[in-house]
Amino acid sequence: MSIIAGAMLQQAARNCLKYNRHNVRLVRTLEEIDPGNSGGFSFIHSHMVLQHLDPQRGLSIISALLSRLATGGVAALHMTYAHTKHRANQGVRPRASRMARFMSRPVTRIRRQITRGDPQMLMYPYDLNRVLFLAQDCGVRSGGLQFTDHAGHLGVILFLRRE
Repeated sequence: MSIIAGAMLQQAARNCLKYNRHNVRLVRTLEEIDPGNSGGFSFIHSHMVLQHLDPQRGLSIISALLSRLATGGVAALHMTYAHTKHRANQGVRPRASRMARFMSRPVTRIRRQITRGDPQMLMYPYDLNRVLFLAQDCGVRSGGLQFTDHAGHLGVILFLRRE
């Protein structure tokens, strides 16, 4: 279950009122969206959210949202896919580095608790092959992209249209 913070929903609700948007439904979890609402969204927008979710969870969210995209509907999805510091490996963290990071996580968490350091905001890269497969599998037949770079975290905004 992915939970949206209550403060974020409150801000979104204020923005809907401010900009006179009454055709918006705000929910805390993906599970609150009616699964029988297949093909019900005319617009899906996710900006600077997915890269902070583990890709397995993010891919399930992308699939659930796109499966509810109406015919003629549009989605704009932002996600990261690589980091410039791994340029020598075409943007992908080398396997040895991934293993070292995985093994050092418990020590890093303990150190942060002892020093009362701020938790690190994780940035996850997504495999765009899997994202594009899901999009096409959900009926997307056209689209485009815009490249992004957030302090070396390379990403894309995918613009998708279901035909």
